[in-house]
Amino acid sequence: YKTETTTLPDLVLNMDEMEKWVSEGNGYLTNVSTKLKYSFVSSDIIGTKEKDTTVYGGDLRFMLLNYFDTTFTYTEQKLIQTDTIAKAPLADYLRRDFSGQTSFMYGRLRVTPKFNYIYDIKTEKSNILTSRVEEIVPSLNLRADFNLPYGIKIPFITRQYLMTNRIIWNSNVSYSRRRSFTVSENRDLFT
Repeated sequence: YKTETTTLPDLVLNMDEMEKWVSEGNGYLTNVSTKLKYSFVSSDIIGTKEKDTTVYGGDLRFMLLNYFDTTFTYTEQKLIQTDTIAKAPLADYLRRDFSGQTSFMYGRLRVTPKFNYIYDIKTEKSNILTSRVEEIVPSLNLRADFNLPYGIKIPFITRQYLMTNRIIWNSNVSYSRRRSFTVSENRDLFT
């Protein structure tokens, strides 16, 4: 089979220093930036089937009250397969991802609560639903970075040997709730 693939260049739009338009000098939001993305790929097996994939999404990042480093991300992917002989759809696939997180310092501890939402749906010929999955994942990350008193003293030697005693502690707690119309794919996972 002969395959022909067309890939358009990814379109990416970055905008920084948007606080000039968003917060109008009130200082609640700083370092506001956004990134918008779009891509398209068409793959054609000549005389058999055609597959088009479209992906788009965006990121929004800002500092709230000069304390909360916040990020929101959204991505959507659409895949359409078509039988070129019968001019009929073979499969459609849709995936949506949304995540939001914020980070802040609590003493010497960096706290990062995060929320992910994933939605997948797949249909086969004549819009027959074959898969639908919805997953929600809240999580919490804790990170500490500190130094212990440095140096070591070896017995019977009066000189102290200096060294860095840096400790980085990182811990993550998450809960995943996955739901599907297929009972075997349902799960609740705590890590």
